[in-house]
Amino acid sequence: MRRTRNGRWLRQNGAIIVFLDAASMVRTELVSKRKWEAPLAEQESAQTHRETEEYEDELLDDALELDEFLYDPELEEEEFRVANLPFKVRDAFSKGPLAWPLAVHRAIEAGRSNLEDLTDMVFFMHHPERILSGTGRALDAQEPQFEKLRKEWKAWRTLVRPLVEKSGKPKASTTRPRAIVPFGKLKWGVPGGIITDPFYRSRDDAQRVFGIRGRAAGKHLGIDVSGARSAIASGALNDARRGLPVYATIKSEISIADLNKVRVMRDKTTPREGLGIKGRGIARLQDALVLIQPWKTKKPENVINEWGGILGLACRYWYEKLDGSRGEFTLYIEYLHLITEDYPPIDKRGNKFLSTDAWVAMGKKAGFGSEMQNRRVLSASQMTGSKPLLVGYLGATAGPHVHINANYAEGNQRRYLYFPRFDPAIMIS
Repeated sequence: MRRTRNGRWLRQNGAIIVFLDAASMVRTELVSKRKWEAPLAEQESAQTHRETEEYEDELLDDALELDEFLYDPELEEEEFRVANLPFKVRDAFSKGPLAWPLAVHRAIEAGRSNLEDLTDMVFFMHHPERILSGTGRALDAQEPQFEKLRKEWKAWRTLVRPLVEKSGKPKASTTRPRAIVPFGKLKWGVPGGIITDPFYRSRDDAQRVFGIRGRAAGKHLGIDVSGARSAIASGALNDARRGLPVYATIKSEISIADLNKVRVMRDKTTPREGLGIKGRGIARLQDALVLIQPWKTKKPENVINEWGGILGLACRYWYEKLDGSRGEFTLYIEYLHLITEDYPPIDKRGNKFLSTDAWVAMGKKAGFGSEMQNRRVLSASQMTGSKPLLVGYLGATAGPHVHINANYAEGNQRRYLYFPRFDPAIMIS
């Protein structure tokens, strides 16, 4: 969202760094700091939010102005995507504009403390009409309300800043040329990972939760994760995302309350809210069983090739039942479209680009992680250690990504699970 009328900028060491065209110099504009009081998140009442709205209106005319600069396309940053918000943040986001302090608070608690990213989130909470197909539409200097909206965005930034500073987790913008840093921090198990297609149960569900139309089939019972958009056209063999590693970033602890609010598909036709676990508190991971290529099909070979390598993890959790006794359940998570010996990358027609041996000869990697041996049981400490376990490498499909789905069953289930299926974003980080 950090786009001036003609350019891009980033904050660094208290200054605004402005990127000009190749014939110009890079210049900085010092920005004065003003502190504003903003409401705390969790405790706000609806009345407090209404009072806050009046206060916010007063700030709009006080927004700081930036000079106009030329746009450098190499500095294109990540788009705002609703699907990439953590589960609790997305829940707050869906409550509408009055819940913006709650969304900011939850985002900071989830480790999202980039001021500009938080400002983007708040801005789009107040402008849902700008969210198309789950992606926020950036400000365009050619649109009629550009000046007004730019002032509003900067006013929101002024309001969000004290919440970030109070948290003690301020984080400067990380905008930089993609050519230098194509991928970044591990997210959803992938370096620089973004959710390119979220979990939804129907077209209405996709529109209501993510503001997207959804597939022609009407549902997508998992999430697709890939790296940041490549400069090379998607579907090409040398797409920079093809061959990115995928790691098992399973959460060691999950709130029962959150699991009982997650969106679920009970079977192929029946949606419901929550897993219906009769328990309380926190569920804690005990171990996980590895299942390689856990299911087979009689479908045509070109369809099977599109699924690629598959690895499942049957994760066993303990929790406290309502009567105080200990219960356990299994969250089965599955990773599809991995490049393996049997499943090299394919093109858009379903044909193999080359053999896996030829792929490896190019200096690329394939296969499952060394710890991922079929029927092996991995302890909780192995699963959640300081170094995440490698699952495999994404990109067996034409458009390089890994598809992740998750399923639930009561008890210790050492097997592949099919339904009920739920949004896997709640159990990975």
